[in-house]
Amino acid sequence: MEYWKFVRNFQALVDDKIDDSSAKLSYLLQHCQGKARRIIDSCSRKRPDEGYSEAWRLLEAIMDGRI
Repeated sequence: MEYWKFVRNFQALVDDKIDDSSAKLSYLLQHCQGKARRIIDSCSRKRPDEGYSEAWRLLEAIMDGRI
């Protein structure tokens, strides 16, 4: 799936409707696979708000080719 389409859909269906960062991170992990999943998996060991923010930073880095 195209990254920006995924981002918009995730924001509309999960991010805008759920306040709990732990739940958001869990949903994000469930919807990623391969390299992205392996890289953001470590975010689940951080505090939920930090982990969720870090996961998005890492996903953007992957898509930009920095990782």
